[in-house]
Amino acid sequence: MDRQEFQRRRRALEELYQADLRLLRAAHEARVRSLEALWLDLEPNELPSPIPILLSAAEQVPASPLAPNPELPEPVEAEGLPPVPAPPAAPAKSPDLRTALEGILPALPTVFQKKDVVQALGWSPSRSSLYRVLSDMAADGLLEFVSYSQGRLPSQYRRV
Repeated sequence: MDRQEFQRRRRALEELYQADLRLLRAAHEARVRSLEALWLDLEPNELPSPIPILLSAAEQVPASPLAPNPELPEPVEAEGLPPVPAPPAAPAKSPDLRTALEGILPALPTVFQKKDVVQALGWSPSRSSLYRVLSDMAADGLLEFVSYSQGRLPSQYRRV
């Protein structure tokens, strides 16, 4: 890059910066005018006359700040984009886990694993909540641990 190209790029960046400032000022003015219009609709007798937005002579916004600048490149149209997929359905709120487990306990096999519980429930509770409730049920004597998980082998439980 030589000095002339550097200066050309610097001028282009400065022009882009000035265009951004004009656009930002125009957006601010639009917001202020919108707020004033809202206020006039709500309280027509209590609003003092609108205060003009004061800009220095160097900051004066041209009559049409959104007019295309011939020196700036036009935005490229996006090629045919696929439609936005629909958001996934929200999971149903889970009922009280302890109550749900006590309800399905008779339907479970004598020795069961987490996957059997999830299948019988029809929804997947968080791992920590399920483990906590199963531990509480074991402490209450409703079931017992047959084996604890080891690596890829899941924990097994037995109905009492």
